[in-house]
Amino acid sequence: MAFGGRTLEELLNAAGSEIPFVNQHQYVGIWLDPHLTLHAHVNTFKSRVIARTNVLRVLASYENGASYTVKRAFYTHIIQSLIDYSSSCLIIATPNSV
Repeated sequence: MAFGGRTLEELLNAAGSEIPFVNQHQYVGIWLDPHLTLHAHVNTFKSRVIARTNVLRVLASYENGASYTVKRAFYTHIIQSLIDYSSSCLIIATPNSV
């Protein structure tokens, strides 16, 4: 992957096998794209938060719902940790991507 410039015309070879060119790459948990717009990271972040929030909705159901302590622990460990880790990227993301 090349940032901000043109792509390579020839594929790179390592130990006799070609290394494919990619448009997105995950580095230290953050999805990067060639123009560093963070669209890929924001989209992945949204889908992960929605999936985890849906699990919390199931835990909060009226008939078989979990206690407040369980729901708070789930939110703190599963959802809030994801938001905290991604907050630095979400601050610099463009408003169009959020």
